[in-house]
Amino acid sequence: MYIIEKGVVQIIYEPTNQLLAELTDGEFFGELALLDESPRSATALAKTECKMLGFFQSDLFGLLERDPRLGVKIVLELARIIGERLKHSNEQISRLREEVKQLKERLGEGDEQTGTTVA
Repeated sequence: MYIIEKGVVQIIYEPTNQLLAELTDGEFFGELALLDESPRSATALAKTECKMLGFFQSDLFGLLERDPRLGVKIVLELARIIGERLKHSNEQISRLREEVKQLKERLGEGDEQTGTTVA
């Protein structure tokens, strides 16, 4: 995980080069790497000169051994943040599904005339 002390970092979804987020001072990225070692589908790109702090899985495990109370607080905060991001993603998916449904209904009115099917 990287914490941005100073600078601007863009998070870009690799397959489509879509900008997912632009992060600045005090924000962080890569927090899932603290919990697992799976490859990520997004890339972090520094848009300005940056100063960052790195906090890695080995740091978290070491902290859990040295100071279990603090380590658990960090893990719980990570879980809260990841939960919030998941909730936000689910809301976006739900909103997009509704938009697709509405588009299908609108386009479906012309199906008999054009013979098209909206999948």
